[in-house]
Amino acid sequence: NILNDQSAIEDFAAEELKTLSKLNNNCSQDLFCEYLQEIKQFVERRFPTLPTEGPRGEQIQDFLKSAQSMIYDDVHRLTPVLKDAGLLDHLMDSYSRHLFTSLDLLLNRDLSVQEIFCLLLWGKDVFF
Repeated sequence: NILNDQSAIEDFAAEELKTLSKLNNNCSQDLFCEYLQEIKQFVERRFPTLPTEGPRGEQIQDFLKSAQSMIYDDVHRLTPVLKDAGLLDHLMDSYSRHLFTSLDLLLNRDLSVQEIFCLLLWGKDVFF
């Protein structure tokens, strides 16, 4: 399993890298789909849990910082392996989908003015 939470890039076997680098060329579509599913599950397991509804204090800000840091660290760590295999775009797409789903869920809550402002500032810092 190439995306084990405790894995480090240095632990990836050379044969696994060779297999990954061939995915776009000679490997079966089933194997490629298996890797895509593995990436999706990895993102779902790693992504921080949304704060509970109700009085939250700094929970939304902590969630946003945690998500941003985790995405950056994972993409940075996995880029050397996934880029050559043609899977980096799928990792980034998976994180984007999960992030925007979480933001949508947050925005559908009854948020305080302070929490809305926190979301706006975070969005400005991340996307602009």
